[in-house]
Amino acid sequence: PELALSALNSASKLQTLNSEQKSALAYEQGRNYALLNDFDRAIRAYKLAKLHPDFNRASLSSLYDIYHQQGDYPNALEVVNDLVVYDQDYYVDLIKLHMATGDLIRSQEILDSISRSWGSSLELQSIGLQIQKLKTAPPPNEQSPVADPVDYSQYTNLLQDGRFNQ
Repeated sequence: PELALSALNSASKLQTLNSEQKSALAYEQGRNYALLNDFDRAIRAYKLAKLHPDFNRASLSSLYDIYHQQGDYPNALEVVNDLVVYDQDYYVDLIKLHMATGDLIRSQEILDSISRSWGSSLELQSIGLQIQKLKTAPPPNEQSPVADPVDYSQYTNLLQDGRFNQ
């Protein structure tokens, strides 16, 4: 990727490039930066590449992958909203991203909408059950009935020392 980036950076300085060529170079730069885990530069390159219609979808898809892997759900949501124009299967991702951000109302609205137009499926039913489960789950700030790992380690230490009877 380093050699490819060197060549791409040199090529991008050419004055005779049209917008399609600039987008192609930016897209390839983004791919190589992503391979090097330089995600900030990859994001900037993909944003530049998506300005040309021929590279818009591929750049959006790559941006989505980066944002999703990094857990940057607000930016991932923005990109997926653009991707559904190209592929309606991204509606499922849109629902799951809303679930991840805690917007269960919006995720349910989208699920209901696509269930009406697509019909019922096992995947959509499963997502619906996940949403219902999240709606009934206690808020994250409430004390969980699961023991704290620190308490468990103290318990095992006491058992090993013989200071606590089973």
